[in-house]
Amino acid sequence: MITSLFDYFRSIARLANITPEAMEEAARASPPSIEHPAEWKLAKFILRFAQVTYFVGYCYHNNVYSL
Repeated sequence: MITSLFDYFRSIARLANITPEAMEEAARASPPSIEHPAEWKLAKFILRFAQVTYFVGYCYHNNVYSL
């Protein structure tokens, strides 16, 4: 999912004739605005993603198949 989202943003930038350097500069210049409820939901999901992947890896490597 993350890779496809990245490709989606790159595609939009390419169609808008925005260089990768300009995109990086804009990302560093202003903090993200999280105002809409859907944006909050996405931000919470992204922050939780690392915890979920760690837990899945822990369960896989320690042969834990159910909670």
